Amino acid sequence: MTLFTSFLAIYFQKLDGGTFDFKTQIFLIPVSIIVSLIIGWLVGLIGKYSYLKINNNKIKIAIVFMLCLALRFIENKFHFSLYNSLLTIMSLGFFIRYYEGETYKEIHKGMNEIWKYGKIYLFTFVGMAINPGLVGGYFFIGLTILTYSLSIRSIGVLIALIGTNLTYRERLFCVIAYLPKATVQSAKAGIPLQMGVVGGEVMQAIAILSVLITAPLGAIGINSTYKKLLENS
Repeated sequence: MTLFTSFLAIYFQKLDGGTFDFKTQIFLIPVSIIVSLIIGWLVGLIGKYSYLKINNNKIKIAIVFMLCLALRFIENKFHFSLYNSLLTIMSLGFFIRYYEGETYKEIHKGMNEIWKYGKIYLFTFVGMAINPGLVGGYFFIGLTILTYSLSIRSIGVLIALIGTNLTYRERLFCVIAYLPKATVQSAKAGIPLQMGVVGGEVMQAIAILSVLITAPLGAIGINSTYKKLLENS
């Protein structure tokens, strides 16, 4: 997500004829990740002493939801180069869970209820934006890119599990479970096209193709392997 935002900024910077320093942009990527994580931590820390202490779960969930919308609005409105709203919201969720303990489950449940309706809008919007001809025309190119990226993603999952007490079967299941790519791809797919990026339609087609291929692949893989690879504890 951070790389997506950074590359968009680089594209428009070069398009406007501004000076471009590759080393500076590479340096800014980890800085923007750190800044976004810190902002998420600060909002969560404030919540520890304020809105997370509210006893009414509905009000608490509404506040968290409005905070997420506000964090997203700030990025859309001001386009700060060192701020990534989605990463900030993700880190906020992590710190809410950390500060709330087991009571985080009520907030999690409430946000899931909101997402049931949010995903209807998201995937309807994506469906209307799909150009079937482009998706079909770039099928093999998209499949090649997807195969390569999922291979790297799978290696990353295995590296992340080093030092855990998971068995090899359980690690293999984690790899399968991380194959699906849908939400972020769907949310980001139309942005380059909407912003007038050259080749935006192609980017959207390949992003949607990744959803069409990996979502059923992951669902089938998970349902057909969990009994064989996982054990009841």
